[in-house]
Amino acid sequence: MRRIIFLVVLLLPFFLFAPIVLPESVSPKTKQLIGITLIATRNRNDLSLGLQYVTEMPRNVGVLFGDLGNVDTFHCRNCLFTIEMTALAGDGKILQIVDAPPETGKVKMPEGTRYVIETNANVMRARGFKVGDKIELGSLKRSIDYSLNIEDDLPRNRDVK
Repeated sequence: MRRIIFLVVLLLPFFLFAPIVLPESVSPKTKQLIGITLIATRNRNDLSLGLQYVTEMPRNVGVLFGDLGNVDTFHCRNCLFTIEMTALAGDGKILQIVDAPPETGKVKMPEGTRYVIETNANVMRARGFKVGDKIELGSLKRSIDYSLNIEDDLPRNRDVK
């Protein structure tokens, strides 16, 4: 019994004052994407058409453009509402968050952008996301609803000029 008490007294300071080291994947700046349902682009048409002519999008829905390769510019041609574009690196780090009002024209994405999430204005910022934060990629993938697609689930009005 004395040995146990001796060991506890001897080792206790190491446990009390040891630095807490978090692995990179759970650092305080890594955040979960919760409360947003993502519609993933599935083909070149989805990528090029994006949110053109979409008349409205629910506040809890966004569109994920992934594996962008050498795409460095997004256009906002024929967008009918202000969208928020969040550019992510391959590791989930937020490189840029920018609002694009209707007919903004082109929005340049930072070098290294691999994913872009488009939502209604101020959705990501209102959830506390900012440049430099990391979105945990597992939560990004869990947010995708594969039963939804841009063409069928977001209302479009191609007659709007």
